[in-house]
Amino acid sequence: MNIFLITSVIKITDNHLEKSFCHHPRRQHETLKTIYSIKEKNPDSKIFLLECSYMSKEQENFLKEKVDIFLNLFDDTEINEIVLKSKSLGEKMMILKGIDYLEKENIPFDNLFKISGRYWLNENFNIENFKNDSYTIKRLENNTVLSNFFKLSKRLVFKLKDYLNSIEYSNFKENLKNFIDNLKDEEENQKEIKEKIGISGFKSSSGDFLNI
Repeated sequence: MNIFLITSVIKITDNHLEKSFCHHPRRQHETLKTIYSIKEKNPDSKIFLLECSYMSKEQENFLKEKVDIFLNLFDDTEINEIVLKSKSLGEKMMILKGIDYLEKENIPFDNLFKISGRYWLNENFNIENFKNDSYTIKRLENNTVLSNFFKLSKRLVFKLKDYLNSIEYSNFKENLKNFIDNLKDEEENQKEIKEKIGISGFKSSSGDFLNI
């Protein structure tokens, strides 16, 4: 069983230090596009929408109906304050909360796909690239690792949790690169994609369209 974990902050407010180029209705529309693309490209998977913004009960119920698991961290004061101050640290903390939830609720899965909200699977997505018992990531030209979309087997999900809990450095993209680099020599079935991994979306800070 594959679980797609969507990390999402649909409602950006004036209190967020890192602003977005687009408004709430567009952000929700594009999050729905994320969800529908997963249902189209990998219909047997489960979708876990992990949100962190204020929503009405009606909006929450609307989104709950679209996914298998919905969790809004807005009422978690510590996480909410982190998300307000830092996109990167907020992403790290949200991922940890998501893994904790899967573990606490004893939700079965074989692989976890992490995708940032408002990115969607495109025509280049090929599930065959992800059929391994290790990890699949995109290695970028500057030797960093794409943090918007990656796949880890269940055993590596919990290794990532332990790793993230053991460090204080807040840049999740750098954290992920270091984690993968430490695994590279010991993992036999990993896949590092140099070509397109299969997602599209708009960069939140500038609105630039990305086809990765």
